[in-house]
Amino acid sequence: MDLNKLKDIIREEIEILTDFFSILEELQNKIINKSEVSEINSTLLNIEKKSSNFWKIDEERNEILNKICTENKIKNNIKEVIEFFSKENKEIAILLAKLVETMNEFTIKLDMLRQIIGFQTNFDNLIIKLINIDKTGKTTYGKNGYNKNIEPSNNGWRG
Repeated sequence: MDLNKLKDIIREEIEILTDFFSILEELQNKIINKSEVSEINSTLLNIEKKSSNFWKIDEERNEILNKICTENKIKNNIKEVIEFFSKENKEIAILLAKLVETMNEFTIKLDMLRQIIGFQTNFDNLIIKLINIDKTGKTTYGKNGYNKNIEPSNNGWRG
């Protein structure tokens, strides 16, 4: 088993994920500031390139870990692997724990970006509906304040 190669791969994965944080921050700022589509596309292209590189490295790590798990008769899940390495090679155990932590932080960052995009989309749709009144002569809301596209529920709150 080539533990030095595994260490290098895990370090590289952590480095790529760290790079992703700054790229996602850049994308988030471009979306919030309503940057040009071409600027957003260049950032997305950068994400795609990093993703491809990460995917290749991740596959290498999985192959090595599968081999280690088979040779040592341990289950191939993160808990078992970290427990195994905490006895065999503490440095790898620490690196794997750091990788898991970084991936969790990355997931949180992606979720925040998803929420920002969702908010921005809903906000844009609201503006379009409000502006659309002048062009079509059709109002979005009825005289009682209900959205004409959504039927008010009879089971709703009554104040």
